[in-house]
Amino acid sequence: MTARMITSVVTLMVLVALVIGGVYYGFRELTAPFPSLNSEPEQVCETVPGGSQLSTDQVVVSVYNASDRSGFASTTLTRLERRGFQPGSVGNAPTGTSVRRVEVWAQDVDDPAAQLVARQFGRRTEVVQKTEPLGPGPDVVLGPRARKLKKAPRQITVDETRTECRPAESPAP
Repeated sequence: MTARMITSVVTLMVLVALVIGGVYYGFRELTAPFPSLNSEPEQVCETVPGGSQLSTDQVVVSVYNASDRSGFASTTLTRLERRGFQPGSVGNAPTGTSVRRVEVWAQDVDDPAAQLVARQFGRRTEVVQKTEPLGPGPDVVLGPRARKLKKAPRQITVDETRTECRPAESPAP
Protein backbone atom coordinates (compact mmCIF):
# COMPACT_ATOMS: atom_id res chain seq x y z
CA MET A 1 0.00 0.00 0.00
CA THR A 2 1.42 3.34 -1.00
CA ALA A 3 1.33 6.53 1.03
CA ARG A 4 -1.17 7.99 -1.40
CA MET A 5 -3.60 5.09 -0.85
CA ILE A 6 -3.27 5.38 2.93
CA THR A 7 -4.02 9.12 2.76
CA SER A 8 -7.08 8.44 0.60
CA VAL A 9 -8.41 5.77 2.99
CA VAL A 10 -7.92 8.00 6.05
CA THR A 11 -9.58 10.94 4.28
CA LEU A 12 -12.58 8.80 3.32
CA MET A 13 -12.90 7.46 6.89
CA VAL A 14 -12.88 11.00 8.30
CA LEU A 15 -15.50 12.12 5.78
CA VAL A 16 -17.70 9.08 6.54
CA ALA A 17 -17.41 9.85 10.28
CA LEU A 18 -18.46 13.46 9.64
CA VAL A 19 -21.46 12.36 7.57
CA ILE A 20 -22.54 9.85 10.23
CA GLY A 21 -22.17 12.53 12.94
CA GLY A 22 -24.21 14.99 10.86
CA VAL A 23 -26.95 12.42 10.25
CA TYR A 24 -27.08 11.58 13.97
CA TYR A 25 -27.26 15.24 15.01
CA GLY A 26 -29.86 16.07 12.35
CA PHE A 27 -32.07 13.12 13.29
CA ARG A 28 -31.83 14.00 16.99
CA GLU A 29 -32.83 17.61 16.32
CA LEU A 30 -35.58 16.59 13.90
CA THR A 31 -37.22 14.23 16.41
CA ALA A 32 -36.85 16.53 19.46
CA PRO A 33 -40.15 17.82 20.90
CA PHE A 34 -41.18 21.35 20.02
CA PRO A 35 -40.95 23.93 22.79
CA SER A 36 -44.33 24.93 24.17
CA LEU A 37 -45.52 28.13 22.54
CA ASN A 38 -48.20 28.97 25.08
CA SER A 39 -46.30 28.32 28.29
CA GLU A 40 -46.09 31.17 30.74
CA PRO A 41 -42.57 32.39 31.45
CA GLU A 42 -41.24 31.11 34.73
CA GLN A 43 -41.10 33.62 37.55
CA VAL A 44 -39.14 33.93 40.73
CA CYS A 45 -41.26 35.33 43.55
CA GLU A 46 -40.11 36.44 46.96
CA THR A 47 -42.02 37.70 49.96
CA VAL A 48 -40.97 41.09 51.26
CA PRO A 49 -42.13 41.44 54.88
CA GLY A 50 -43.72 44.67 56.08
CA GLY A 51 -41.20 47.07 57.59
CA SER A 52 -38.34 45.71 55.49
CA GLN A 53 -36.56 47.31 52.56
CA LEU A 54 -37.45 46.68 48.91
CA SER A 55 -34.39 47.34 46.76
CA THR A 56 -34.01 48.01 43.05
CA ASP A 57 -32.63 44.53 42.37
CA GLN A 58 -35.96 43.06 43.49
CA VAL A 59 -38.01 45.16 41.05
CA VAL A 60 -38.68 44.45 37.37
CA VAL A 61 -39.50 47.57 35.35
CA SER A 62 -40.85 48.00 31.81
CA VAL A 63 -40.38 51.22 29.83
CA TYR A 64 -42.56 52.59 27.01
CA ASN A 65 -42.01 55.62 24.80
CA ALA A 66 -44.92 58.05 24.29
CA SER A 67 -42.69 60.65 22.61
CA ASP A 68 -41.18 60.91 19.14
CA ARG A 69 -37.60 60.37 20.40
CA SER A 70 -36.23 57.22 18.81
CA GLY A 71 -34.70 54.71 21.23
CA PHE A 72 -35.72 56.72 24.28
CA ALA A 73 -37.37 53.81 26.09
CA SER A 74 -34.39 51.56 25.48
CA THR A 75 -31.81 54.02 26.78
CA THR A 76 -33.97 54.78 29.82
CA LEU A 77 -34.29 51.07 30.63
CA THR A 78 -30.50 50.73 30.36
CA ARG A 79 -30.07 53.60 32.84
CA LEU A 80 -32.55 51.97 35.22
CA GLU A 81 -30.64 48.68 34.91
CA ARG A 82 -27.47 50.53 35.96
CA ARG A 83 -29.32 51.46 39.13
CA GLY A 84 -30.05 47.80 39.79
CA PHE A 85 -33.55 47.37 38.38
CA GLN A 86 -34.34 44.14 36.53
CA PRO A 87 -35.27 44.69 32.86
CA GLY A 88 -38.81 44.00 31.74
CA SER A 89 -40.33 44.97 28.39
CA VAL A 90 -39.43 47.96 26.26
CA GLY A 91 -41.28 49.55 23.35
CA ASN A 92 -43.66 52.24 22.23
CA ALA A 93 -46.61 53.26 24.38
CA PRO A 94 -50.08 52.35 23.10
CA THR A 95 -51.39 54.63 20.35
CA GLY A 96 -53.15 57.68 21.75
CA THR A 97 -51.20 57.72 25.02
CA SER A 98 -50.73 61.28 26.23
CA VAL A 99 -48.06 61.83 28.87
CA ARG A 100 -46.28 65.18 29.30
CA ARG A 101 -43.23 64.08 31.27
CA VAL A 102 -43.13 60.67 32.98
CA GLU A 103 -45.84 58.50 34.50
CA VAL A 104 -45.43 55.18 36.27
CA TRP A 105 -48.36 52.86 35.66
CA ALA A 106 -49.20 50.17 38.21
CA GLN A 107 -52.22 48.18 39.34
CA ASP A 108 -51.94 49.79 42.79
CA VAL A 109 -50.80 53.40 43.30
CA ASP A 110 -49.42 52.45 46.72
CA ASP A 111 -47.25 49.67 45.27
CA PRO A 112 -43.77 50.17 46.79
CA ALA A 113 -42.12 48.92 43.59
CA ALA A 114 -43.97 51.57 41.57
CA GLN A 115 -43.11 54.23 44.17
CA LEU A 116 -39.43 53.26 44.02
CA VAL A 117 -39.44 53.46 40.22
CA ALA A 118 -41.25 56.82 40.28
CA ARG A 119 -38.66 58.30 42.65
CA GLN A 120 -35.97 57.67 40.01
CA PHE A 121 -37.63 60.38 37.88
CA GLY A 122 -38.16 62.89 40.69
CA ARG A 123 -40.47 63.37 43.65
CA ARG A 124 -43.28 64.80 41.52
CA THR A 125 -43.53 61.78 39.23
CA GLU A 126 -47.04 60.40 39.44
CA VAL A 127 -48.00 56.74 39.89
CA VAL A 128 -51.18 56.13 37.88
CA GLN A 129 -53.48 53.17 38.49
CA LYS A 130 -53.98 50.96 35.42
CA THR A 131 -55.80 47.64 35.47
CA GLU A 132 -53.98 46.14 32.47
CA PRO A 133 -50.19 46.18 32.74
CA LEU A 134 -48.22 46.64 29.53
CA GLY A 135 -45.30 44.53 30.72
CA PRO A 136 -43.83 42.91 33.81
CA GLY A 137 -43.48 45.15 36.85
CA PRO A 138 -44.40 48.82 36.98
CA ASP A 139 -44.64 50.46 33.54
CA VAL A 140 -42.72 53.69 32.95
CA VAL A 141 -44.32 55.80 30.21
CA LEU A 142 -42.06 58.54 28.86
CA GLY A 143 -43.56 61.68 27.38
CA PRO A 144 -41.93 64.34 25.20
CA ARG A 145 -40.83 66.44 28.19
CA ALA A 146 -39.19 63.58 30.08
CA ARG A 147 -35.69 64.28 31.33
CA LYS A 148 -32.85 62.23 32.72
CA LEU A 149 -33.06 60.23 35.93
CA LYS A 150 -32.76 62.11 39.22
CA LYS A 151 -30.71 61.30 42.28
CA ALA A 152 -32.94 58.85 44.13
CA PRO A 153 -32.91 56.12 46.77
CA ARG A 154 -32.09 52.55 45.73
CA GLN A 155 -34.52 51.08 48.26
CA ILE A 156 -37.82 51.86 49.91
CA THR A 157 -39.53 50.69 53.09
CA VAL A 158 -42.46 48.33 52.56
CA ASP A 159 -45.47 49.09 54.79
CA GLU A 160 -47.14 45.68 54.54
CA THR A 161 -45.99 42.22 53.49
CA ARG A 162 -45.93 41.89 49.70
CA THR A 163 -44.86 39.36 47.10
CA GLU A 164 -42.58 40.65 44.35
CA CYS A 165 -42.15 38.52 41.21
CA ARG A 166 -39.69 38.82 38.36
CA PRO A 167 -38.93 36.62 35.35
CA ALA A 168 -36.58 33.74 36.06
CA GLU A 169 -33.11 33.96 34.60
CA SER A 170 -33.06 32.15 31.29
CA PRO A 171 -30.30 29.58 30.92
CA ALA A 172 -27.46 30.46 28.59
CA PRO A 173 -27.75 28.76 25.18
